Amino acid sequence: MITRKGANEVKIGIGSLNRINGHIFWSQKQNDWQFDVYAQAYQDQGQSYNVDDNFNPHAEVRLNTTDPRQNADLDMALNYRDTLLRLSHRQKATDDFYSIETLANGFNHNFYQLQQISLEQRIDWSDAIHSHLTLGWAQTTQRYDSQATAPDALTNISQPSSAEPLLGKVLQQSKFWQFKWHNDWQLSEHHSTQFGMEWLDNQEIEAKADNNFNLAQLAAGQFPIEYYGNLDQSTQIGTLDSCRELGIYAQYLHTLATRTSLTAGIRYDNYYDIGTHLSPRLGVVHPFTDNHILKVLYGEAFRAPSLNETGLINNPVILGNPSLTHEVVKTWDLIWLTTTKNVNFSAGWFFNHYDDPISTKIVRGNVRQFTNVESSEAQGLELETSYQINANWLVRGTFTHFAKLPDTAFREADTLASLLINYEQKSWNWNLTGVYHGEREMLTGNTRLMLDDHWLFHTKLRYHIANNWITSFQIKNLTNENYQTTLQGNRLTEGVPNRGREWSINVEYRF
Repeated sequence: MITRKGANEVKIGIGSLNRINGHIFWSQKQNDWQFDVYAQAYQDQGQSYNVDDNFNPHAEVRLNTTDPRQNADLDMALNYRDTLLRLSHRQKATDDFYSIETLANGFNHNFYQLQQISLEQRIDWSDAIHSHLTLGWAQTTQRYDSQATAPDALTNISQPSSAEPLLGKVLQQSKFWQFKWHNDWQLSEHHSTQFGMEWLDNQEIEAKADNNFNLAQLAAGQFPIEYYGNLDQSTQIGTLDSCRELGIYAQYLHTLATRTSLTAGIRYDNYYDIGTHLSPRLGVVHPFTDNHILKVLYGEAFRAPSLNETGLINNPVILGNPSLTHEVVKTWDLIWLTTTKNVNFSAGWFFNHYDDPISTKIVRGNVRQFTNVESSEAQGLELETSYQINANWLVRGTFTHFAKLPDTAFREADTLASLLINYEQKSWNWNLTGVYHGEREMLTGNTRLMLDDHWLFHTKLRYHIANNWITSFQIKNLTNENYQTTLQGNRLTEGVPNRGREWSINVEYRF
């Protein structure tokens, strides 16, 4: 809806795991009015996995589970001259598989929904001065159905005594109001400035868990805890707080006679009840020749803790921390770009310094809490290149290596890479992509487990049957790589498995 306008297109597809998907673009324009709609839906029955049962102390006990998925999106835009009204709805759901790091087939369920409305107005005061006003509203809904303990875990501390596992159906809802005012002023051919403000009001309107035990008593250690016998009772798991933010920014751009570009900017953020910060930004872009450019960039970014990070309560998995302060990252970038007729290449070095970064720590057992940790640094190298071999063949590649990472980032790979090969000939298009992740670590209890590095390859073949008809065949995880990824907690004894090879066939009609 943002990058494609005036499209009229229908696409349907089928694939492995009983996959069904489809989308539609529809656009109508008359005089100064334009109406665009995009809708898509997807579902599959999931892949089967055999994983460790983390509720059973015996490592040889395994559990079979699946990961069915469904999602749907709807976007609408009504445009009249310089006024734009947008409406969006997004939702996705998964069943079984992991929910808050545990497995409970037939009970586990995750659901996320986002609804948005925005009204945008462009104002052209003159050929040199333009303003953009946006007023937006959004609401998010998240549901997590999860089994938190093994059977018998609460038998000796419940009243009446019950061998049932602790079950919870969590509901969290938040709503946002946002106002943006952005201005662009071209002072002269070589001078321009941008300035504006942003205001955000974020309010948590629901945060509860339907439980079969008294979750508040369990979290407070008030034994024996009450056993309800059903899920009709609720426990508050959030403080239902709200936060407001005001951001004011400005930047100045100047191009010298040598074509060197200078950028200087500053932003002021004020999160009520949390803190304020002034973030500068500086940049120099110097072209040595038509083919060689050097960039030197410095910037700071400010992030206040979210309502979840400060306000989660009565939670057996993760707790909020009302004493959290904001985190700040300071970044230096040195980038060299070179271009020839068929080759583009860039090499960059980056250095990040984090002040009071927000992370989590184990406070007892498997319970984590958000906290500000010690200041830390990250630095590394980024390379990117593309080579247009001829009119038909294109090759692209990227490489990132972190020479240094914060200790809290042990779940992240220190080496990343990607590869793209694309071939186009008349009505045919074929591509092969590969993505590499280096080794990563995860917590299991109080120790760390190393997960293997891996390459994932995907391929897609498209054919224009006729002017208005296109068909495509796609394979994800072409080599059927068996790889694992990490979670934030420490309850698992092995990494989370991911999907193997998947295929799909799609037919597209443009009208």
